[in-house]
Amino acid sequence: MRIKYNKKRNTAFLYEALVTEVSKSIIEENLKKRDAIVSVIKEFFDSESPLAKELQLYSALYETTGAGPRVAEKLINEVRSEYLNLDLGEIFNNQTNLINKVNKSFSTSVFNNYVPNYRNLASISQIFNKKTPVKHRILLETQIIGEMTKKLKEKVEFDNNKFNYETVIEKFNEKYETVLTECQKKLLGKYVMSFVDNNLELKAYINEEIHRLKDGVVALTESEEVKSDKNMLEKTKKVLSILEGYKQKPFTKEMLPEFLKIQGLVEEFVE
Repeated sequence: MRIKYNKKRNTAFLYEALVTEVSKSIIEENLKKRDAIVSVIKEFFDSESPLAKELQLYSALYETTGAGPRVAEKLINEVRSEYLNLDLGEIFNNQTNLINKVNKSFSTSVFNNYVPNYRNLASISQIFNKKTPVKHRILLETQIIGEMTKKLKEKVEFDNNKFNYETVIEKFNEKYETVLTECQKKLLGKYVMSFVDNNLELKAYINEEIHRLKDGVVALTESEEVKSDKNMLEKTKKVLSILEGYKQKPFTKEMLPEFLKIQGLVEEFVE
């Protein structure tokens, strides 16, 4: 007997659907809508909230890659054990309040957003459910272990699609007439998420990228091609100055195209 599954009672799905809606509002340049959705995410997924605690257990499974089978199996058992200690009644009530708020403030279409890892999230939800038959749960656990033991490179295509980034990237390509590299895609992804996590991941990534790009530009200035061209040498020095300036101010939407261009310049030189 298969248990009826309701995706709106899957906390990880609710979170990912909302984050996808944030990325769509950015594409549409609808800042009012973006801020409203971010406000809802922060309200219901505050670090101490019931939904955030449940989401953390989902994340422990669906974000794990390259683990050995025994480690993956042990992690599933530990996570499920912790899950049983959660207040499921409180989680249900919070989900109900979140669903009602989304329906009232935005649209039911939010729950139709494409979530690339939906099947994996559904599987995790069902192994958490006490009513799931033993045989079916074991089959689902085997499937989840398969995902957890995949090497990162096997999941690159999946990860690039996360939070509907392919749409963001496509729109950006149309606007700036370029094809983004993997590093540029990663930056764009961090930028989208910055509206949800108070810039934490974006700040860390930008700092790392500045160091990497500065090394690349320095190497560029030392190449014979650049050293022999006074104009090119001046431009690369200017790029170094720009990178240094990024350390002194918060990253903004206006800085995004310039930073992406510098990434492209360094990538082209490395190739």
